[in-house]
Amino acid sequence: MYYFLLLLLLLTSSLVQSQALPRCVDRPTSVLLPRVRPGFCLELIVREQNAGEWAFYGLAVDDAGVLYATRPQYGQLLAITDTDGDDLPDTPVVVAQGLDLPAALHHHEGSLYIAGGGSVYRWHGGTLTTLYDDLPTDTGIVNGGVTVWRDRLVVGVGAACDRCPPDPARGLLLSMALDGSDVRVLAEGFRQPSLLAVHNDVLWAGDIAPESAEEPFGDELNRVRAGAHYGYPDCPPQMTCEAPVYRFATHNSPAHLLQYNGAAFPDFAGQALLVMAGSLASINPVGFQVTMLERLGEPDAFFRTIVPYDTSITGATDRAYQPSGYYDVSVMILTRRGASFFPHRPLSAAVSAQGWVYIVASNGYLYVLRPVM
Repeated sequence: MYYFLLLLLLLTSSLVQSQALPRCVDRPTSVLLPRVRPGFCLELIVREQNAGEWAFYGLAVDDAGVLYATRPQYGQLLAITDTDGDDLPDTPVVVAQGLDLPAALHHHEGSLYIAGGGSVYRWHGGTLTTLYDDLPTDTGIVNGGVTVWRDRLVVGVGAACDRCPPDPARGLLLSMALDGSDVRVLAEGFRQPSLLAVHNDVLWAGDIAPESAEEPFGDELNRVRAGAHYGYPDCPPQMTCEAPVYRFATHNSPAHLLQYNGAAFPDFAGQALLVMAGSLASINPVGFQVTMLERLGEPDAFFRTIVPYDTSITGATDRAYQPSGYYDVSVMILTRRGASFFPHRPLSAAVSAQGWVYIVASNGYLYVLRPVM
């Protein structure tokens, strides 16, 4: 039923005469806050005020250019359709429901893969298929993170709670065939591997320190190697212990990473777009930003923050990675000024067929980054 409703809406949208989309700054949906980097313009295109903190969570764009989102609390997969012919999505439509805490979303070869609760799903051709339904579910942290790496699904399994001791059944990356069979442990020693992404055929996994952590640089971005343990430096002696490639100030909360290959921002082609959600539990509001991470994998990778950005501190949000870890004071200052997403947390992003960048933030905010001109 929901699939047919989606098809009807898409057909109706295609009948609306396509109009030349005005410049972002000339549209009533453009916003001044959060502040953005010169050359970029931010629009608020959907605001769902009554669907809770996680009104939108994961994002993905399919081959037809349709934007999809997950809604964990309601167990829903949404298609966000363009009903006025301006090439921007504006209307969320439920296309599947009854899912178990759907959070992470990934598009691969015509299918959407969904993970978050106790199950992993595939949405293809209007049909929802449960691929695997035996992930740990008595967890205070939503399972999340799903991607495809070397023709296999990779799914993250989170810890049982914020301060729970290590559990061999959790803090894992699971690898499975695309039909959900042949499940294997790919790597272990994580706490919350909700960021999973492939960049230049390398699998990356984020990890987030507990809310109460005293470790100043407890958040991580890891290059994944099969069979390794990522509890550095406290991994078991019989395991191959991998240190994080990048460490972030605790509470940055790296939440989503994707390779940008769009045409709208050619200067960033082939680079990694990093979303850091921040934490409302932190006195110092780090995170709450969207950053282009250049030379991912190199020790001197370069961070160019897109949101928030203010010309009063030009260049301060552009910095090479330091061995001590990533800590951006300028972003914290902008957040304190009210110039970032705070108190809403950016959660995920996706790239449109035109190369525009969709961003969802907590409490039902859906933005699009477009060029100014």
